[in-house]
Amino acid sequence: MTAALRRGLAAILILAGVVGLAVCCYVLSTGATMAAIVLLLAVLLAGAYSKRSEAIAASIAATLCLDYFFIPPLWSIDIADPGGWAILAVFLAVSLVATDLSSRLHRQRDVLIARQLETEKLHALSRAILMSSTGEPLRRLLVNKCMELFGFSETVLFELASGEFYRSHRDGSISMDEVRKAAVHGSVERLGPAGRGVTILPVVLGNKIFGAFAARGAALGDGTLQSLGNTIAMGLAQAQAQEAASRTEAIRKGEELKSVMIDALAHELKTPLAAIEASADILSHAAAVSEEQRDDLLEVI
Repeated sequence: MTAALRRGLAAILILAGVVGLAVCCYVLSTGATMAAIVLLLAVLLAGAYSKRSEAIAASIAATLCLDYFFIPPLWSIDIADPGGWAILAVFLAVSLVATDLSSRLHRQRDVLIARQLETEKLHALSRAILMSSTGEPLRRLLVNKCMELFGFSETVLFELASGEFYRSHRDGSISMDEVRKAAVHGSVERLGPAGRGVTILPVVLGNKIFGAFAARGAALGDGTLQSLGNTIAMGLAQAQAQEAASRTEAIRKGEELKSVMIDALAHELKTPLAAIEASADILSHAAAVSEEQRDDLLEVI
């Protein structure tokens, strides 16, 4: 069913409802005042739950029904009556105000839903970072996870410390120079039309710039872009901290191995030196040493 057909059916149902309420009021002999209140409520509901065109049609139908069934002369519509125009103006004002308020509420609801979804996506990205491994796989995860969660068609991550680029596509079209420029200047860049262009944002945590992130496709709000940049910066900071810890551990183990090797060499050297020292000490007391023993000691030395 097309949108035009749906709107046509909705208008028919609204008009039928207004006419049905007017007939019910006439059958129940509610009087013009009560009928006007009932029809005003109907117009208010039509304005709150339908488009502006349907609300205007409901206002006109309510005015005609009130004039036809309840305002003398009955069973006729007096277009020249000022009272009828006043009623129409009131109904139109109510319907338009209700439509405007309803549209605002719908837009605010849509914004809140979009923000909630974006917050959930950022939370999922943070959870993936915390559960990831160290080194390059974490940077690859940032690129691929952003595409998966936010619906980007292409992403590029530039790490300022290493000068490395991590692309989602080997033959991507995002300019690396533009990404590097955003990392140096620390500013958000939007290139091309919204929804299909490229958004480049600096990856910042606190006052430190870790790099830049570029994405093509889905357009995000400024607040979401800033949060995304901060989250990616946390991932890069975690990867760099883990790599630094690994290097420190490797250095510590290397020092331990060096110490063990030195101790082993010292022990190997210490044993013959002790034998030489002992032989020289005995030879220093030559009177107590026989000729044969003297030759053996000299052989040891």
